[in-house]
Amino acid sequence: MESVKKRLAEFSLEAHDLYLNRSVPYLEEPPDPLHFYRDWIAPNKPCIIRNAFSHWPALSRWTPDYLREKVGSKVISVAVTPNGYADAVNGDRFVMPEERRMSFSSVLDIIEGKMQKQGVFYVQKQCSNLLDELPSSQTMWSLTCPG
Repeated sequence: MESVKKRLAEFSLEAHDLYLNRSVPYLEEPPDPLHFYRDWIAPNKPCIIRNAFSHWPALSRWTPDYLREKVGSKVISVAVTPNGYADAVNGDRFVMPEERRMSFSSVLDIIEGKMQKQGVFYVQKQCSNLLDELPSSQTMWSLTCPG
């Protein structure tokens, strides 16, 4: 059994040397899709891509005032935790966030510090399902976040 444990530890180090760097490399701009797949996805290597979204109009257009005007009255699901940690092990328990329904404007008020609330508030949506809660805003998202 000891030889198996030793071999597994060696294998982990060898695998690390084979396809992982000591640090995560930065790419200064998005690579073309074929190079990205060949150099990063296929070998399962991490990288950080800088300037990938710098051309998106949303970066300058989506101010708190703009968002209040466009979607401020819409009610969305907001995750709330005491410390910002959720969907993770905390001590001997797996912790999930409390979910509250709030207007988008109220969430902005909390983020901007205009309204004080206990806890850490954040929107966590996957697979673009925020569009399920804000379907009338789909045009706004697609016009300002090309993709």
